[in-house]
Amino acid sequence: SIGASLPANIANIANTEPRADRALTEKLFVLVEEIEYLRDELSMLPNGMQSFMDDGIKKLIEVCETTIKNTREAPRLFLHDLGNIEPPPDIEDVKKVIDMYPETLNDKNIDGLLPIQSAILPKNGGGIKYIALLADEASKREYRGIERGGLLLPVPKKRICVLDWLVRLVKGGKTSYDKLCEYALKEIHKAGLLMNE
Repeated sequence: SIGASLPANIANIANTEPRADRALTEKLFVLVEEIEYLRDELSMLPNGMQSFMDDGIKKLIEVCETTIKNTREAPRLFLHDLGNIEPPPDIEDVKKVIDMYPETLNDKNIDGLLPIQSAILPKNGGGIKYIALLADEASKREYRGIERGGLLLPVPKKRICVLDWLVRLVKGGKTSYDKLCEYALKEIHKAGLLMNE
């Protein structure tokens, strides 16, 4: 069957993608099957004939290695760039990525930030709606040094934490996205991540 040779989690993504995006994944699965067939053929070729194919095989290996590396990086890059993706991903889709790659919640980007810190950065406020989800999922996994799912981590270039930043944005009422902050705070409260003091 198509994709039988691929890891289960990649095959899973293909089955949950919107119809329009599946064509590329389906093509990849077909190519994997063809490469499997080619492997059987190559093992039976005489050495002299094999040498004519070596350059093409080397190029194919390079492309495959680069693709695998990029594919492994994709979930981490996705979580760090949530606020800039157009159209914005659904919360359910972000949760699927976290469920499949939970370690990405604890992966720092080149600036040394976790996804929850990256989410508050975009000036358009696009990442704010994901903060509650990121915090809730990280808190369930109890990563060392990430109290309350990262809500107490500092906001880059500010002297306050993520949670305090959200509160200040709502109280200030001067931003075009204070409703997003209110939503985030309500979801954080629902998740039980606010202390009852």
